[in-house]
Amino acid sequence: MSLPKTEGLDSDRTLDLTLVVTASPIPSHPSPAVLREVVQSIATHAPALLICPLVLVFDGCRVADRPMSKLGKVSGSQRIAYEEFVDRTSNVLKAWGTVCPDGSPDDKWIADWDPHFELPFLRTSNISPAVPAGLPNSQIQITTYAGTGPGKKCTVTLVRVLGDRLGQALAVKEALQHVSTKYVFACQHDWRFGTDIDVRKLLEVMDNHSDMNYLGFVSRRTKGYRFKRGDFIEDTFGHRLHAEIRAEGLKAWGKYGLYLYYPNKGTSNDLVHVNGRMYLTAEDRKELERVGRLGQLTAKKRNKETNQ
Repeated sequence: MSLPKTEGLDSDRTLDLTLVVTASPIPSHPSPAVLREVVQSIATHAPALLICPLVLVFDGCRVADRPMSKLGKVSGSQRIAYEEFVDRTSNVLKAWGTVCPDGSPDDKWIADWDPHFELPFLRTSNISPAVPAGLPNSQIQITTYAGTGPGKKCTVTLVRVLGDRLGQALAVKEALQHVSTKYVFACQHDWRFGTDIDVRKLLEVMDNHSDMNYLGFVSRRTKGYRFKRGDFIEDTFGHRLHAEIRAEGLKAWGKYGLYLYYPNKGTSNDLVHVNGRMYLTAEDRKELERVGRLGQLTAKKRNKETNQ
């Protein structure tokens, strides 16, 4: 997860931040368990995000003989499961941004996620798809639920990639086309909060420090600030940043403004990875085993990863 700043955009203080979430096929689909756990962690540890506009990007995929979900390659049954997950999740997230009479976030819909997820659903209507620049094998379908009506605080924008996978970087770039706030909180669908985050306070810090353009959070990989050689806060720009620093010295870092939120001397995990394999059904396990993708994930290892 990260908190980058967008340029030249102003809005009402309560809408100064948009939450961007990217999702892609994982073996536990169509179960919503992983995303539900992430959303529940937001309600528990960063409730201010629940009344921010939401842009959720469902990345694309293609059927392949050897599924590799990290590369957007899935089996035929996995693609069907993912499409069902996308459709049903789109129905559930209509409730995002609802508030109580006192203006506080109303998170009761999260507890009702499973029953609502199992209800009959209608596919979203096919909106004229746009083609991402330079990606002729993918198209974009956009559905927006406006933030109007009693108790509805903000807008939900669902971006569905039809065709090949965009990948994390391009999925976030696509999401930014639908953002009109000063700040963006970007996260993936399988990383949950592990500690309380005062989002409003962090926004104040960024407002008061014009050199801060990006704020990352501590996870197991950055706990104790033990980066391996070549590791950076955001690998997409890390190599470019590294090259410029080598050429120009640390002054080159200034134009990027990358910071790491590092409370308690970095001893706690702000973020925890949610392992989707914990939620596999017996049928899912058989399918992954058949294609050689189940792995040797023991219950002991699953518990260890969950606690990290």
